Amino acid sequence: PAVEILENGEPIYNPGDYWDRWSIEGFTADRYYHASNDRWTVQSIETTRTDLHTYRGIQVGDSRSMVQNLYPELRDGDYWHLYDSAEEDFLWYCDSSMDLGPALLFFFENDQVSRIVLYDMFDWEAVIQKTRKPRGTSAFFCIGSYVTASGPPAAGGGTGAGPPGAASG
Repeated sequence: PAVEILENGEPIYNPGDYWDRWSIEGFTADRYYHASNDRWTVQSIETTRTDLHTYRGIQVGDSRSMVQNLYPELRDGDYWHLYDSAEEDFLWYCDSSMDLGPALLFFFENDQVSRIVLYDMFDWEAVIQKTRKPRGTSAFFCIGSYVTASGPPAAGGGTGAGPPGAASG
């Protein structure tokens, strides 16, 4: 995999922390490294691969109408000033009335899904410091069930698929 250090990545919470972008063949993850805990947190994952799909079964190549049928709660318009619907054709879903936490963004070309982004707008460092999560937990476990490589999580839970080789703790 290719790893690029994001020199201007923000925010940086502690000395030694940094942002990077991990990518391999149509799959990218933006991650935050917590030096004091030797731990990674995933902020976003993006795919153009056709072998990955969301929990509800959407994958790159599916039609806009299929996305709308499986995600009737979809929203359009600006997503946190990160993505602008005036510049890109996308719809997004967030299971939070305040639009915080994980959101799925579906980008379209010719009414077909061309890219799927899972973005976590929540400030995990603040949560980690407040709740003092034990080592071995990460934001990815909270957002992992949104995108899987082999389908929905098994009965009793599951974390979905993370970037190959990504640390979980």
